[in-house]
Amino acid sequence: MSDRVLSDAETEHFIHRGWVKLSGCFSREQALEQTRRACERLYCSLDDPATWPEGRMRTPETGRVNFESIAPRAWQAACELVGGADRALSCSWGDGFIINFGREAYTIRPGDRIAQLVLARYEPVEWEEGELGASERGARGFGSSGS
Repeated sequence: MSDRVLSDAETEHFIHRGWVKLSGCFSREQALEQTRRACERLYCSLDDPATWPEGRMRTPETGRVNFESIAPRAWQAACELVGGADRALSCSWGDGFIINFGREAYTIRPGDRIAQLVLARYEPVEWEEGELGASERGARGFGSSGS
């Protein structure tokens, strides 16, 4: 990884609040291209509102790409938060979207599954192998109280 993406303040914000806003993860051109492709799957034109369906529509997913390749800045931030790329699980991004074609504003609420990246603490476990000694289970074996 090259220079850090997150400032110390942003890292602290994530540690204390569980989220951090990261701008500039992909270009407007990338967003526009993905939106155009999503509209094609709904048989409408992004440039012609007369062709738009009404309300909110979920586009079918047609493909997935490696998260690191579609949003390298976000990937690097995630790696910083978990302690390095070797501790981050590889993931992919799907091209299914929810598009609001409605004329009314739509509020995105906590828990809505859009453009999200979930980071969770991962603790490696060290296993030890060995022999178990005799136990006081009683003559009848596992689960027996001996009485």
